[in-house]
Amino acid sequence: DILNHWAKDDIQFMVNRGLLAGTNDVSFSPDAAVSRGTLAAILGRMANADISGYTKSSFTDVKKDAYYMGYVEWVNTKDIMNGKTSAAFVPDSAITREEMALILFNYTKVMKMNLPAIYAENIFADASKISAESADAVKQLQMAGILAGKSENRFDPQGIVTRAEVSAVIHRFIKLTMNGTLDQGWTQNDAGQWMYFENGTAVKNQIKNIDGKDYKFDIFGIATDISASKPQADTPEKNKETYTVKSGDCFWSIARMFNVDMYTLAVSNGKTLSTIIYPGEILIIPQQ
Repeated sequence: DILNHWAKDDIQFMVNRGLLAGTNDVSFSPDAAVSRGTLAAILGRMANADISGYTKSSFTDVKKDAYYMGYVEWVNTKDIMNGKTSAAFVPDSAITREEMALILFNYTKVMKMNLPAIYAENIFADASKISAESADAVKQLQMAGILAGKSENRFDPQGIVTRAEVSAVIHRFIKLTMNGTLDQGWTQNDAGQWMYFENGTAVKNQIKNIDGKDYKFDIFGIATDISASKPQADTPEKNKETYTVKSGDCFWSIARMFNVDMYTLAVSNGKTLSTIIYPGEILIIPQQ
């Protein structure tokens, strides 16, 4: 059910890294809501948190045998994500976009991560609807390129986060923390619409020639002639062959597999030969 979804690559990244599984053996349910328990598990797995010491739940509504029990204890202990009350975590409740922003921002502070300002600050059209508690988190994560807007430059702070949306956000987060930066140029917002960034600012309200093709951008920076479900291979960067890193892979083994130069492989992906590559990471294979 993700074959033609705009977040297909993001979802595959999450599944490959063991951060988020399908809802059953054949479905991912990309447009279903993300629950508080699931987000706790994602963050704990992302941090490689040791939850072996958590054998009892602090909350009456989190069962001892729930897959997220240890992760709920971890995020609560670290003050990344607390219960709705002292007794209830409400693990099945859906997460809103502003809640996700605040929780991720808390995670960066606990993990001692400094978020870079890669993009210019964007004043969302519905900024007045963002709670005071979450406003700074939204700003910092937007400027770091982790969170983006939706149609008509809305942030949609009370909107429910979907499994596809959290996959895209966490994928950006991991790319940023692994590489120290995010590619600009073509990128998708949190509704899967294509935008183009130059020097941290979206191209808006013009027709721009990019790699020999004209694209029309509306006043909000959305490329109006590219649909949200358009395959990423249609953008210049994505035309190149790619490979998803598997456990045990290294630059030497992948270069040998594709009969390419190991150094060129690393440089083509903005890395050095000493850079660690992780299962689930997508590498561009340089063309001969």
